[in-house]
Amino acid sequence: MRDALSELLRPREFSDLLQPQQIISSLEAMAKAKSPNNMLFYGSSGLGKSSAARILLVRLGDNSFEINGSLDNGIDVVRKIESGATSYGLGSGPRVCLIDEADYLSKQAQAGLRGLIEKVYTNCRFILTANSVRKIDPALRSRCMPICFDVPASACSEIIARVLPKYLAQLRTLNIEIEEKRVRELFPIYFPDLRGLANRIEFEALSHEMASG
Repeated sequence: MRDALSELLRPREFSDLLQPQQIISSLEAMAKAKSPNNMLFYGSSGLGKSSAARILLVRLGDNSFEINGSLDNGIDVVRKIESGATSYGLGSGPRVCLIDEADYLSKQAQAGLRGLIEKVYTNCRFILTANSVRKIDPALRSRCMPICFDVPASACSEIIARVLPKYLAQLRTLNIEIEEKRVRELFPIYFPDLRGLANRIEFEALSHEMASG
């Protein structure tokens, strides 16, 4: 069974992200330096926060680990994170801990994480993702460099011009039966929610396939 189209079309490179060139260049610089800051990626759902974090982890090498904040969200997760943060990875630089959906962490877990981030800084850096930045404790936010993934209106044209051709090429590679004209119609309607766009394309392609069969 094939994976969902939204998963197959996940960004694999920084240039695939729906972000202005300035942010992409900053992420590229961190990846090359092999020493990222503690960061908080926040913004609406479907904009590539988790994808951006995982691309960065891949670029940094086999020296990272991931926590899902929507599943491990109690105070016990802090002990789990500390164990990973203080162990030695395979790379030469600091370890990197991705806490995906960190806005689901309990208040107690966030309080424990505040001190841990400072305690293990020389050995581990943190990337947090959150849909709702307001659910992240202000003291925890202050320990991270914030990057907002909500797309500014002024950058939309540049981003669409960069991403749409690659998106169309991926659909052709995957043999998704939908006309290019239709994708070009849907793209600005769903932009910047490419997850929603992928789900709509998959629905229309499946409907076409069933009608043809």
